[in-house]
Amino acid sequence: FTEAKETADYKKATKTITVKVGLKKPTLSGKALGSKKVSLSWIKVPGRTKYQFYYYQPSKGKYVLASTRTTNSIRMKIDKKGYAKFKLRAYRTVSGKKVYGPYSNVKKIKVK
Repeated sequence: FTEAKETADYKKATKTITVKVGLKKPTLSGKALGSKKVSLSWIKVPGRTKYQFYYYQPSKGKYVLASTRTTNSIRMKIDKKGYAKFKLRAYRTVSGKKVYGPYSNVKKIKVK
């Protein structure tokens, strides 16, 4: 008959710390390409899932979502001549939820 000896195996207690690392603010640049066309680009934001690109619609008096994309550039045709304004933000998906970064600078382009 062998007697089992109980031993206590204590592991060091660990604490998990979650640190939210924010997404960087993108810097938007762009230019007019010709008749009512613009080209815009930005430096890729590390850690992002996608970008949301917004175009200011004067008739609505607000920015509207024009595109959601993974690339860091866009070409668009604009409805009217004059000044057009754009902005964007990056987001990352965490546990099925979107975590948004700050909006970029507003880029204003004169469209001919």
